[in-house]
Amino acid sequence: MQVGVVADEDGLHLVAPLEPNVNDKGTGFGGSLSALATLAGWCACLRILDKHDAGHGVEIVIQRSTIEYALPVTGKMIIVPRAIDGDAQARFVRMLSRKGLGRLAVVVEVRVADEVCVTFQGEYVARKV
Repeated sequence: MQVGVVADEDGLHLVAPLEPNVNDKGTGFGGSLSALATLAGWCACLRILDKHDAGHGVEIVIQRSTIEYALPVTGKMIIVPRAIDGDAQARFVRMLSRKGLGRLAVVVEVRVADEVCVTFQGEYVARKV
Protein backbone atom coordinates (compact mmCIF):
# COMPACT_ATOMS: atom_id res chain seq x y z
CA MET A 1 0.00 0.00 0.00
CA GLN A 2 3.03 2.26 0.53
CA VAL A 3 1.26 4.40 3.10
CA GLY A 4 2.99 7.42 4.59
CA VAL A 5 2.13 9.52 7.63
CA VAL A 6 2.07 13.31 7.63
CA ALA A 7 1.71 15.25 10.88
CA ASP A 8 1.33 19.01 10.71
CA GLU A 9 -0.53 21.87 12.42
CA ASP A 10 -3.81 20.50 11.04
CA GLY A 11 -3.28 17.10 12.63
CA LEU A 12 -2.31 13.77 11.19
CA HIS A 13 -3.21 12.34 7.81
CA LEU A 14 -2.05 9.50 5.61
CA VAL A 15 -0.86 9.58 2.02
CA ALA A 16 -0.59 6.75 -0.47
CA PRO A 17 0.19 6.51 -4.19
CA LEU A 18 -2.39 5.11 -6.57
CA GLU A 19 -0.13 2.55 -8.28
CA PRO A 20 0.10 -0.15 -5.56
CA ASN A 21 -3.58 0.36 -4.68
CA VAL A 22 -5.13 0.09 -8.12
CA ASN A 23 -7.99 -2.11 -9.30
CA ASP A 24 -8.60 -3.62 -12.72
CA LYS A 25 -10.17 -0.32 -13.89
CA GLY A 26 -7.00 1.65 -13.12
CA THR A 27 -8.59 3.47 -10.18
CA GLY A 28 -8.29 3.05 -6.41
CA PHE A 29 -9.04 -0.48 -5.15
CA GLY A 30 -11.93 -0.47 -2.69
CA GLY A 31 -10.15 -2.78 -0.25
CA SER A 32 -7.12 -0.49 -0.07
CA LEU A 33 -9.32 2.59 0.34
CA SER A 34 -11.25 0.96 3.16
CA ALA A 35 -8.07 -0.23 4.91
CA LEU A 36 -6.41 3.20 4.63
CA ALA A 37 -9.50 4.97 5.98
CA THR A 38 -9.79 2.46 8.84
CA LEU A 39 -6.14 3.05 9.74
CA ALA A 40 -6.55 6.84 9.63
CA GLY A 41 -9.54 6.62 11.99
CA TRP A 42 -7.60 4.36 14.35
CA CYS A 43 -4.74 6.90 14.36
CA ALA A 44 -7.20 9.69 15.19
CA CYS A 45 -8.43 7.73 18.22
CA LEU A 46 -4.89 7.07 19.40
CA ARG A 47 -3.92 10.74 19.06
CA ILE A 48 -6.89 11.77 21.21
CA LEU A 49 -5.96 9.28 23.91
CA ASP A 50 -2.32 10.35 23.79
CA LYS A 51 -3.33 14.02 24.01
CA HIS A 52 -5.19 13.22 27.24
CA ASP A 53 -2.41 10.92 28.48
CA ALA A 54 -4.87 8.03 28.37
CA GLY A 55 -3.33 5.82 25.68
CA HIS A 56 -1.17 3.53 27.82
CA GLY A 57 -2.49 0.01 28.32
CA VAL A 58 -5.32 0.62 25.87
CA GLU A 59 -6.33 -1.36 22.82
CA ILE A 60 -8.33 0.29 20.02
CA VAL A 61 -10.41 -1.71 17.56
CA ILE A 62 -12.92 -0.88 14.85
CA GLN A 63 -16.42 -2.07 15.71
CA ARG A 64 -18.33 -1.11 12.57
CA SER A 65 -17.92 1.02 9.50
CA THR A 66 -19.64 2.25 6.39
CA ILE A 67 -18.03 3.67 3.30
CA GLU A 68 -19.28 5.67 0.33
CA TYR A 69 -17.34 5.68 -2.91
CA ALA A 70 -18.55 8.94 -4.50
CA LEU A 71 -15.85 9.37 -7.16
CA PRO A 72 -13.15 7.14 -8.61
CA VAL A 73 -9.74 7.60 -7.04
CA THR A 74 -7.40 8.50 -9.90
CA GLY A 75 -4.23 9.82 -8.25
CA LYS A 76 -2.23 10.23 -5.07
CA MET A 77 -4.51 9.69 -2.07
CA ILE A 78 -4.70 11.93 0.95
CA ILE A 79 -6.57 10.22 3.78
CA VAL A 80 -7.81 12.77 6.32
CA PRO A 81 -9.84 12.24 9.50
CA ARG A 82 -12.34 15.05 10.00
CA ALA A 83 -11.99 17.11 13.15
CA ILE A 84 -13.67 15.47 16.12
CA ASP A 85 -15.80 17.63 18.38
CA GLY A 86 -14.19 18.43 21.74
CA ASP A 87 -17.22 17.14 23.66
CA ALA A 88 -17.05 13.81 21.83
CA GLN A 89 -13.34 13.55 22.60
CA ALA A 90 -13.93 14.30 26.30
CA ARG A 91 -16.76 11.75 26.49
CA PHE A 92 -14.54 9.11 24.83
CA VAL A 93 -11.71 9.64 27.32
CA ARG A 94 -14.07 9.95 30.32
CA MET A 95 -15.89 6.69 29.52
CA LEU A 96 -12.60 4.87 29.01
CA SER A 97 -11.39 6.16 32.36
CA ARG A 98 -14.59 5.39 34.27
CA LYS A 99 -15.77 2.15 32.67
CA GLY A 100 -12.63 0.83 30.97
CA LEU A 101 -14.37 1.14 27.60
CA GLY A 102 -14.82 4.17 25.36
CA ARG A 103 -16.51 4.54 21.96
CA LEU A 104 -15.84 7.14 19.31
CA ALA A 105 -17.28 7.82 15.86
CA VAL A 106 -14.72 9.02 13.32
CA VAL A 107 -15.31 10.28 9.77
CA VAL A 108 -12.44 10.00 7.30
CA GLU A 109 -12.19 11.41 3.79
CA VAL A 110 -10.07 10.00 1.00
CA ARG A 111 -9.16 12.87 -1.29
CA VAL A 112 -7.39 13.28 -4.58
CA ALA A 113 -6.13 16.86 -4.69
CA ASP A 114 -9.07 18.80 -3.23
CA GLU A 115 -11.82 16.38 -4.29
CA VAL A 116 -13.43 14.09 -1.73
CA CYS A 117 -13.70 10.72 -3.45
CA VAL A 118 -14.50 8.45 -0.51
CA THR A 119 -16.19 9.07 2.84
CA PHE A 120 -15.70 6.51 5.60
CA GLN A 121 -17.56 6.44 8.91
CA GLY A 122 -16.14 4.21 11.60
CA GLU A 123 -17.06 3.43 15.19
CA TYR A 124 -14.05 2.60 17.29
CA VAL A 125 -13.85 1.04 20.72
CA ALA A 126 -10.98 1.60 23.12
CA ARG A 127 -10.61 -0.66 26.12
CA LYS A 128 -8.15 -1.00 28.91
CA VAL A 129 -6.11 -4.19 28.77
